[in-house]
Amino acid sequence: MIHAMGFAAERTYWIANEWYWRITENATALTLADAVRDFAKPLVALVDRRAEVTNDGARIAIALGELRTHISVAGNVTARVALNHLISDLNRMLATAKPDHAFAIAIPRRYELCGVLLTTAELERLWGDPRPASSAPIRLSRASAS
Repeated sequence: MIHAMGFAAERTYWIANEWYWRITENATALTLADAVRDFAKPLVALVDRRAEVTNDGARIAIALGELRTHISVAGNVTARVALNHLISDLNRMLATAKPDHAFAIAIPRRYELCGVLLTTAELERLWGDPRPASSAPIRLSRASAS
């Protein structure tokens, strides 16, 4: 997860506040239903609102244009670990459909989470690319989540 502000509103969605606590306290697991409803469906909708994201009983089923894929939710791990795996799997899927973008979970303000669809330029700025950016920089703090 990244700590940042300044993402485009049309490529951002707010995640229910309870997830901040569930993730930081490492007290709960990420269920398949939670993963579909609170993360996969809204993130994929940032790419294409017509995309289908469903729970097929064992995995997340995604239909994004011509692309069809299934993603498993990591079991026997905390929500933080499972969510990191889910975002990585979604990004592998997205690399096929829209290679100049990536998903992330951001912490814009304390106790808040949002899902974002980042462009290549935003990713380069977040990873410290020294080239000057054409728009205002994204502020990033390296504060660790505890």
